[in-house]
Amino acid sequence: MTDDKLGNFYLLSFPLFFLIHTRRIEMNIEIPNEKLFDKDIESIFENPNIQGRGDNYFREAIRYFHWPYGEVHQESLKSGDFHKNLRRLTISMLYTNSQDYVNKIIWSNFEDWIKSRESLIFTSNLFIEIRPLIISIFFELLFDQKISSAQLRIYNEAIANMHNTMKGIALRSKKVRVKMYEDIQQQLKNINQLQVFKSAKLQDIPQETLAKHIGGVFFHTGVVQTTEFITHTLVEIYRNQEIKDNLRQFIQQSSPVISWEVIEQYKYLDYILNESLRLFPLFGKTDRQVTKSLTIKDILLKEGSIIYLNFSLIHKLHWNEPDSFNPSRWGKNQTQIDSPKLSKAQFIPFGIGSRKCPAETFTYNMTKVIVFTIFKRINLSIPSNFIHTRRIPRGVPIVFSLNDDSRQLYSDEESVLNLENKLLISLENRHSLSYEVDELAGLSILGTFTKIINNLKYYGISNFSAFSPLITRIQIWFIFQIKQIQKFRN
Repeated sequence: MTDDKLGNFYLLSFPLFFLIHTRRIEMNIEIPNEKLFDKDIESIFENPNIQGRGDNYFREAIRYFHWPYGEVHQESLKSGDFHKNLRRLTISMLYTNSQDYVNKIIWSNFEDWIKSRESLIFTSNLFIEIRPLIISIFFELLFDQKISSAQLRIYNEAIANMHNTMKGIALRSKKVRVKMYEDIQQQLKNINQLQVFKSAKLQDIPQETLAKHIGGVFFHTGVVQTTEFITHTLVEIYRNQEIKDNLRQFIQQSSPVISWEVIEQYKYLDYILNESLRLFPLFGKTDRQVTKSLTIKDILLKEGSIIYLNFSLIHKLHWNEPDSFNPSRWGKNQTQIDSPKLSKAQFIPFGIGSRKCPAETFTYNMTKVIVFTIFKRINLSIPSNFIHTRRIPRGVPIVFSLNDDSRQLYSDEESVLNLENKLLISLENRHSLSYEVDELAGLSILGTFTKIINNLKYYGISNFSAFSPLITRIQIWFIFQIKQIQKFRN
């Protein structure tokens, strides 16, 4: 069939596949719901017949957002040997280095991050400030060298574009993302000398695939989700005086240089991170495709059906005052939960079942050190009118300043405080709204138009970027339909 005829075939086939796609959507189910919850979630997501991936619109969107890494991203791959091999590789790379070494890299890059400040006090966006720090840490852990300023600019632009594309405030830029991909390939030319790959089994993985795996798993997913985790946690710390006082008391009672062992034993920080993950989970939704029909609680799950797991809903089902940020609920014998015991399916910030995120311990420990270090050295002021949701599409407006020790560089402490107050008032007068719209809500018609309305409020009618959620949705839809037609033809 010629290209012209193939194009006509695609065009004429779109109505048919739209009906098929619409019919397929009707087979989908979201959990938890009034019939399936708690133990049912465990049985569903640990069932070998509900581990399918890759053949649905939701997964096509994930591949789209993660371009050029989406085709080999663990989140998009179908179950099988290739997925297992990449998962083993991820685990090997994450846990090659000791926690002490990881902490050393974190503290070293944090010092560089502090020294890069052009001013001791300024207004900024917390996403924008945190993201380069996380990029630098991942880069050195993977490639055994400090990232250069030119490389950091390339990686930061590429990851920011992916982040903003998912949030519906930007369009995907292939030109920007290719630069990071090319640099990752360049770093892998000396792969035999890199520590994290020395014990990895790479015989069957082409270097191009490995570069895409690193870009998708570590820089797209790892950097973005760690940045969001840290951001959500810091927002709640700095908005809550009781939490700040608890942290400051611990710091004052500790030695100037606090070891990892001491941080690890400080359980209240664990409670803060748990509460951050409960209220602001790293994932909005994930899905599984049924590969073999089965019945659960008299509900027939047909082959090909898609089951969506809503993390935010799960994390609010069984808790007292579920919308409040209360770290103390995680204390021993103080777990504020309606049911007698917290089950595996009631708190799943890193997923559940065989596809659970392999970076759980690594991410948790790294975030713990970074959050503690930032609080110890930095002061953040957040506008009182800021609306904190899981999505925070445009980040968090802040007044950023170094700690009291650093302020000794100023001769007049009172003028510093006055400057902070003026900057904070300026932020509060700006348009800094946030909206309760999930990143992936843009995959629905209602979510798409809600994002457009929010963007119009923020950008104004004249800015083309306001319509990026609709343009993105159309692109994903056409890519998905073409692949469905190609699959049908084969």
